[in-house]
Amino acid sequence: MLQWGVELTLDEARSLVRTFHSMILKMARSTISSSVLVLELMDMEKGGKTPDIDVENLIEGGVSWSGAGQKRLDVTKDGEAADISLQEDQEREKASERDRFLRLAYERVFANDPDFVKIVLAIYKYSLLQVKRAERDANWKLEKYVAEFDATISPVVEDAWKNHLSGGLWPMAGIDQVPGPIQLSMTLRPTFLVHGYVPAIEAYVVLGGAAHFSAGPEREEARFINSKRKLLAARSEKPIVWIDTIEELKALSAMLTWYREFEEKRSVVPMFEWKAPGDFVRKQLLRIFYEAAQFIENLGLPVAASLNEALSGKAAQALTNPEVMLAAAVARFWPIFEDVLREHDIWTFNQLFTHFSEDNPGNFENMPTYVLGAMQHLLVDEFQDISPQIVKWIRGCQRELVKRGLAGSLTCVGDDWQSIYGWRGSSPEFFVRFKEHFPAVEHGCIRLEENFRSSDHILRCAESVLANVKDMEPKTCEAMSRWANEQSPVLLYEARGDLPYDHLQQLLLAEVARTGATEREPILVLSRTGKGHEKLSKLKKPGWGKAVKFLTFHAAKGLEARSVVLLEDCAYVGVNPLKNFLYRKAGLGSFDEAQSAEARRLAYVGITRAMERCYWFARKSDGGAFGSIPLGRSFAARYGAVGAQHVGMPPAS
Repeated sequence: MLQWGVELTLDEARSLVRTFHSMILKMARSTISSSVLVLELMDMEKGGKTPDIDVENLIEGGVSWSGAGQKRLDVTKDGEAADISLQEDQEREKASERDRFLRLAYERVFANDPDFVKIVLAIYKYSLLQVKRAERDANWKLEKYVAEFDATISPVVEDAWKNHLSGGLWPMAGIDQVPGPIQLSMTLRPTFLVHGYVPAIEAYVVLGGAAHFSAGPEREEARFINSKRKLLAARSEKPIVWIDTIEELKALSAMLTWYREFEEKRSVVPMFEWKAPGDFVRKQLLRIFYEAAQFIENLGLPVAASLNEALSGKAAQALTNPEVMLAAAVARFWPIFEDVLREHDIWTFNQLFTHFSEDNPGNFENMPTYVLGAMQHLLVDEFQDISPQIVKWIRGCQRELVKRGLAGSLTCVGDDWQSIYGWRGSSPEFFVRFKEHFPAVEHGCIRLEENFRSSDHILRCAESVLANVKDMEPKTCEAMSRWANEQSPVLLYEARGDLPYDHLQQLLLAEVARTGATEREPILVLSRTGKGHEKLSKLKKPGWGKAVKFLTFHAAKGLEARSVVLLEDCAYVGVNPLKNFLYRKAGLGSFDEAQSAEARRLAYVGITRAMERCYWFARKSDGGAFGSIPLGRSFAARYGAVGAQHVGMPPAS
């Protein structure tokens, strides 16, 4: 029952409380076709039509990626290349329809666009090369140390790979021996040994694998390998393929096999992983293309036209080489992917939002008023995470309503301090400057500044990480929860190397016992990335059962716990000229500056998941939120100085 005293059935309530995607699907079915095919729903709809009210919000959660069914070249234990599919490689999962159409488009553009082939080959080569590091990371002492031991240790490393580590893959066909040390850079006076040369990609191979040499008498080898990798990554002017794992060796073998087959038959398309510019991890190439295009569409921009503009004139001069390759590839691939979908009468959700937007007012003409009327009095939650594309859709609906004499209202609820989805095209800009983006006869604003979750110390600590963030709505939160007067400060442990996992385990056990945590009311352990909590979450028989829940900062938004443990710093130090260009084109300013601010807001979200106590363990990053917290205040203290004795924590390092 709403406050107006109107009783609603469950179905009536569900028809009123919707996701963006469920509403746009209803519009599409009422206007385009009652049986309109939407790419992201095709897997779910194999068993029948999906009711529009059942469609979840695909913006915040994102659409899961499946690479199943895509053929790629791999290597057998005997070193022979074999055609296998990720269906076999990933628990025989069924391929998604989206992946199938991406693959169809990829094969078509690969067969018909020689320039696209050249770009993909350049990306393939680049995907295998060692990532460059800043030159300041390698000083003269490192150069001297590597030069002193290179002739002694490098042959030992190669012998270990040949006889023990490679499973028969080394030496490898297609890789030439290099008989002696070579000059890798004009800035490096010594010459260094490499373990091979790959003519197909004009790059040298250096075998590493420090993890294989890290115990017992081989520790010096491990130290040498790490030093050599750091030195060459910073100073080598020659392209280097650095091998640390058998998987990387297999990837190199697969690439060489593909090159041979491509030269002979030109029929096999390459499927490989790449760490694209701005990404943290390696991903399949088609996933990279798809996510890049989704980012642009979320900004309300046309994909190919925007990328071609970025590749021309002064804008192109600012791009890095990987960004140029990515932009050029996606600009050629995406129109073909759209053609493939069009041939099969398939839409994507992004295409539907664009179809019914302020940019295409004519597409509203045939929409029934009973459908459009649902948008007349609109309340949007979490508005700080809205994207330009959704804004254009809402404004398009509003203008059509005015045109039909049905002017309504727009109420938005949100907290720009918790806007954390800029990496996929969202921005708090529309929340902070609401009046400019949604002009109306009258505007009103109600600030909700009472916090019914966290202690005052936790709130003050969280607010401190936002001290220098620009363009935020000013407010001061007042602690109103049962923990409001809790005197425990947020405890910070700065690690110099690895986090103290043994002691973290002790802390979690102690907190579970202290709070009586259960599966329903667990302790939360949050990390910046999923990898950040792996060592803790994968402990065998940890002793806490299901009373500890491991999540990323993003996944924990909206949750709370009496005790929260944070792992990893929140920092952004990237430089993304391509995304900067696209962000500015969408009217959102600098992407890099927005992401720096977002890293602070993400820390705010993490800290404020805690009700009573919060602990933060991290290696401090330049410009990160962890180091911005003032330790001279009552709301924060070093772990080891306060409250650590009961769990046996070491003094703060």
